[in-house]
Amino acid sequence: MPCRLTLVFLFCNSLLFAQQHSSADLRPCGTTEGRSSWLRSYQSNPGAFPRTDDSLYVPVTVHIVGNSDGTGYFSLLGVLEAFCTLNQDFSEAGIQFFIEGQIKYHANSTWYNHNFQQGAIMMVQKNVPNTINCYIVESPAGNCGYSNYNLGIALAKSCISPNDHTWAHEIGHYLSLPHPFSGWEGYTHDYGTPAPPAVNGEPVEMLDGSNCQNAGDGFCDTPADYLNYRWPCNLDGLSNTVQFDPSGASFKSDGTLFMSYSLDECSERFSPEQIAAMKANLLTERPNLLYNQNPLSAPDPSALVVVAPLPGDTVETFEEVTFSWEPLPNATAYFLEVTLLANFQAVLYRYEVQGNSFTSNDLKKNKKYYWRVRPYNKWNTCKVFSEVNSFHTGEEASVSATEAESNKPSVLIHPNPVSNNERLFITADMGESDIQLVELLSLEGQKVGASLGNLNLPAQSRWELSLEGIPAGVYLVRIQTRKEVFFEKLLKL
Repeated sequence: MPCRLTLVFLFCNSLLFAQQHSSADLRPCGTTEGRSSWLRSYQSNPGAFPRTDDSLYVPVTVHIVGNSDGTGYFSLLGVLEAFCTLNQDFSEAGIQFFIEGQIKYHANSTWYNHNFQQGAIMMVQKNVPNTINCYIVESPAGNCGYSNYNLGIALAKSCISPNDHTWAHEIGHYLSLPHPFSGWEGYTHDYGTPAPPAVNGEPVEMLDGSNCQNAGDGFCDTPADYLNYRWPCNLDGLSNTVQFDPSGASFKSDGTLFMSYSLDECSERFSPEQIAAMKANLLTERPNLLYNQNPLSAPDPSALVVVAPLPGDTVETFEEVTFSWEPLPNATAYFLEVTLLANFQAVLYRYEVQGNSFTSNDLKKNKKYYWRVRPYNKWNTCKVFSEVNSFHTGEEASVSATEAESNKPSVLIHPNPVSNNERLFITADMGESDIQLVELLSLEGQKVGASLGNLNLPAQSRWELSLEGIPAGVYLVRIQTRKEVFFEKLLKL
């Protein structure tokens, strides 16, 4: 089962210790379909298709795929931040998306790293009707993403950070848009020489636009582009590579278009003709997606009224602290963040809360904590927080917390937080299981510094872990016994 985010920041199953794909390991896009029959029909007579200046609201079903053992799931927080970027990317187009229903979790290693055939089987088996089905996986056929025009979209979790535009690119494909270099996919060319008249059976677009309606992507407001690889742009948003059309005229590609292969920091827009085509595609090819055109407004976190702990309060118990606030209009869920730093540079605990209260059993005694709330709903997932509140914990442990603690292994990391010149000690009582490995990890699951391996220590042990050369930040201490693996959070100041 996936981690339900009423847990601490480590998001349980999101940590992998096997090798993972980074965006640099993956091809930009696996979509090679080119212009669909619908788009060719549309571009032959755009005036015959409906147009609208109204915003269109489109449902998306989010599927998060992990390994068969339940590891590797992309975090809910990551989904919400990527979804915020998606809606920002489409805001000028007048198309907005909302998350329909519950997020779906699938534990299937074959789908987690799949080829195109396996991806198609996944979509056929798991698609939800009348929504755009988007699957977040480790490797979608070796690409950052791809779109199957008739089925759905697959996205690599390493390619959908808040600053990435892969999701917008693939939904552009799903709504009929080709690459501006359409026809050049997989073609090898010496860009220092003029382009041939045709590539892969398709005419090559001329710089003067004389054949723009039947060459390239078929849009006349997306300039000629032959670059079929990932490329950076200059300060003008153009490619550094000079290309030559079949007549020998030189040009540079426009990197501002989401549908190009320019780097994410270059792309920022869809062209007017692309926008008109996507809207026409929704109105004629996919009207089944337009069943809900009544979006919920964004919740206003500045209106949040705190119930407890009130600013300056001291909560006598430290192992059972309840946070609560008045329900916020238009909010369907919240993220609650708790930390020791007023600027929230390092968040110690993050909880996903469905109601308007949450009880934490993670806090330490005699500490000053800062907390804030981030409300959201399925239309509005962007990062906007309430004001910061603070309180102190006392020294008392609640009865329920004391009973629970007596029945499980215990680990004490001290001091925590630890300053740069302090020694860090770990005291553990792991019940009946010997300790085999101790190591320090980043929040992404990467090993930091030296590990203490092959220890074979008794279950009750105390040792020192070196933090020399480790920068300030939040880390995880991983302790492995013969039977289980435990994590404890560490803040280095």
